[in-house]
Amino acid sequence: MTETKLTGRRVLWLVPVGILLTLAAVAVGSRLVPDHRAGAFVAHWAKLFQDCPDIASIQALPTKERPDCIFIRAFTNGQWVAVRMEHSCCSGAGFDASVFVDSTRTIRYDTTHTFCGNETLSAELGRIQAAGPAGFYASLTNLTLQTWARK
Repeated sequence: MTETKLTGRRVLWLVPVGILLTLAAVAVGSRLVPDHRAGAFVAHWAKLFQDCPDIASIQALPTKERPDCIFIRAFTNGQWVAVRMEHSCCSGAGFDASVFVDSTRTIRYDTTHTFCGNETLSAELGRIQAAGPAGFYASLTNLTLQTWARK
C-alpha cells in the first residue's frame, strides 16, 4: 500500500479550490431554490385586497401597508383597478411582484415584470387606453398575469 503524504504546498492549493467550489455551490444553489418572498408578498396583498370591495376601503388600509403606494385607476363607468407592487431593481426587495384587484374583486398577480418604482408603475399603467378592467388587462401584454384562487 502506497502512502501519500500531503505537504504544506499541496494543502495550500486546496484552500482556494475549496473556496471556489463553495462559492460555485452557493451561486448555483441559490438559483435552484425558489425565492418565496414574491409568493409571500402576493399572498399578503391578495388577502388584504380580498377584503376591499371598493376604492375607499383600499385607501383606508392601515398606514403600515403604504396605501399611498397603491396605483388606482378609476374608469368612467364606475369600474376600477388597483395595483400594489414590489420591485427588485432599486428597492432592495430582491424580487418582483405586482398584485391587481378590480371592481369585480378578482385578484391577479405577476412575478415576472418589474415596474421599477411607483413612478414607472403609474406612468406605464396610467397611459393605458381602456374603458374598464377587461381592456386594461388586455393591454398588459408584457406581464404574465395569473388569477389568485380565493382562500
